[in-house]
Amino acid sequence: MLDIGTGSGAIAIAICKKTKKNINVLASDISPQALNVARKNIATHKLLSRVTIVRSNLLANIDKVPHIIVANLPYVKEKNARGLADPKLALVGGKNGYELIFNLLEQIKEKKYDKKTRVVFLEIGHNQARVIKKYATVLFPKAKITSKNDLAGYNRLITIEY
Repeated sequence: MLDIGTGSGAIAIAICKKTKKNINVLASDISPQALNVARKNIATHKLLSRVTIVRSNLLANIDKVPHIIVANLPYVKEKNARGLADPKLALVGGKNGYELIFNLLEQIKEKKYDKKTRVVFLEIGHNQARVIKKYATVLFPKAKITSKNDLAGYNRLITIEY
């Protein structure tokens, strides 16, 4: 499994804790500071044998094609980033908030990951489901593309199944 935008490593850790021991995770992030935090958290949970960390801008430094991709990329609009606690790099996904997600989808298509990867999970902004699903449908017309609500009732997850 590939965890893109791992940040603190929380998703990689949770998946390893909740799944069988044969699932390994490649956790990537563009931020060296985030990867240092992830490395410490992964070590604290004694998962260094199951989680590999790599610095990568989306799929740029990813050599292996994963069966599952999860991505928690920045999805905040540039104009909404003022006053937020986390670093801008961790929050802002571009002018409209979904540009990084679009870039990832384009890279999945370009690298032909959609031929080998079984499913992609994308965390998204609460008002981005329609535009991201539409874009994903253009790139992956044969895929089953769905959105799911969070506990507050907002569409916050896009699933792309091949």
